[in-house]
Amino acid sequence: MQPGERSPIFRTPFGFHIAEVRSRLSGGGIAELSEVRGTIKLFLDALREQEAIRAVAERLRAQAQIRRISTREAQDLAAQRSAG
Repeated sequence: MQPGERSPIFRTPFGFHIAEVRSRLSGGGIAELSEVRGTIKLFLDALREQEAIRAVAERLRAQAQIRRISTREAQDLAAQRSAG
């Protein structure tokens, strides 16, 4: 891509994105691992954290007991919680 161009929508583990190239630095090319190791580590740590959060959310969702109640029942529950 050239400066000023935008990418199509793409998906990563962090969601949907559109990238825009604002400028280019000279000397581009493939970076040495030593130069990007920290960035890669941060990315992989964030990925693992998101997976752990997703797993916990799935476990909680599986344990949840969801039922439909009337407005009156909801008001009674709210009153009980605030009283005690």
